[in-house]
Amino acid sequence: MNAAPIHLTLIILQEDGSREKHQIRSTVGVPRKTELLWKNEEPYLVVEVEFALSEGFFGNQAMDAVGVYVRKLTREEKSAIARRLAPLAAGPKGDEGGPPFR
Repeated sequence: MNAAPIHLTLIILQEDGSREKHQIRSTVGVPRKTELLWKNEEPYLVVEVEFALSEGFFGNQAMDAVGVYVRKLTREEKSAIARRLAPLAAGPKGDEGGPPFR
């Protein structure tokens, strides 16, 4: 079964209070609050998710619009994530000189 892509509005909250909007599509779903989201190589933290639902036949509901509010990570948060991801990038333990784990 192939899911249809979900159209999202990504709202990046800048440090000066301004907002930057991007239209994106997702085939894996809507990110949750406090989840990390990568745009290009820059990590962002999801701070709020808003849905607009419409009622369909037989009580079905469909998402009409989704707004995902994110903010850039601080320098401390980025270094903490890098420390947590470093063992994963190194590969499985006990695999010296072998091909990378996939």
